[in-house]
Amino acid sequence: MMQESRIYHLLSKYLDQTISAEESRELRLLVNESDDDELSVHLSHLWKETRPMDALDEDLVADMFTGIEKRTRRNRVALLSRKLARIAAILLIPLLSLLSAYLYFSAHIQDEEAGELIVSADRGERAGVVLPDGTKVRLNAESRLSYMPDFGKERRKVNLEGEAYFEVTKNAEKPFVVHTGYLDIEVLGTCFNVYAYDEEDVIEMALVSGKIKIVTCSEPSRTVLLSPNEKALFHKSSGDISVVNTDNRFETAWLKGDLVFHSVPLREVIEKLSRKYGVNIHLDDPSLANDIFTGNFDGEHVTDAMELLKKHYRFTYEIRGKEVYIE
Repeated sequence: MMQESRIYHLLSKYLDQTISAEESRELRLLVNESDDDELSVHLSHLWKETRPMDALDEDLVADMFTGIEKRTRRNRVALLSRKLARIAAILLIPLLSLLSAYLYFSAHIQDEEAGELIVSADRGERAGVVLPDGTKVRLNAESRLSYMPDFGKERRKVNLEGEAYFEVTKNAEKPFVVHTGYLDIEVLGTCFNVYAYDEEDVIEMALVSGKIKIVTCSEPSRTVLLSPNEKALFHKSSGDISVVNTDNRFETAWLKGDLVFHSVPLREVIEKLSRKYGVNIHLDDPSLANDIFTGNFDGEHVTDAMELLKKHYRFTYEIRGKEVYIE
């Protein structure tokens, strides 16, 4: 209840244009964690209290909302009732653009040079989008998804940097392709997770349901087929690709805000914790950095994770703003 009141308070400040930068970041995180029904209730209350549409052409706004509803299908905007159309058009669209963009459905949001539509999640954030074909994509922190405005007309292709979970709408005539720079992942209709950060050597693709075909972009081109509960590992440095069995509860834990590790070096744990919480964690002890760690983190704040590690490794730490120093 307290969190719901906080969201409403921050939404009000956003509408009044009195929200601070720190409050904007807090609101972004709260909206990403809220479900659709909760958000629509808050917007409904705001509409009743503020009625911000008096000076605008209501027919024009109605047309805008109708177009949005057709493009987005079952997403947060479509779940709003007709009586929320006016506030959705002038509040929800810019709000969600600001708040790590849960929906990027308008051709106005595009790269000026390449003409691409871009969805991104900053460090410490998550975001999501419903593509024009109904495909749902969830982005993890420091991730970027791009696609052309004509997506779905002749082909369905997106470019990914970072980590994303896909629920692809089935269309046998138009395979869905995810391009990572090193690999093309082709599907018809399925759910899968892709881990492809530029700075890391290994790209991972875990299949939840359906089937996917992975094709390497470098010569000689190789093709790998995945079945559910399998994961493909591609090493950029060597070009090797392999398939292993996996537990999808582990692969998709980040969707719930959790991080799960099984026998990985602590330096990798630190890197992913930094990305999740939007901080820089400094670990200068090489022996500690190479220690093998198994465990999971489900706390909402970096202090939760640091306290868990502190108990395990018996170190001390200090947090200074966005910097965390392990001593």
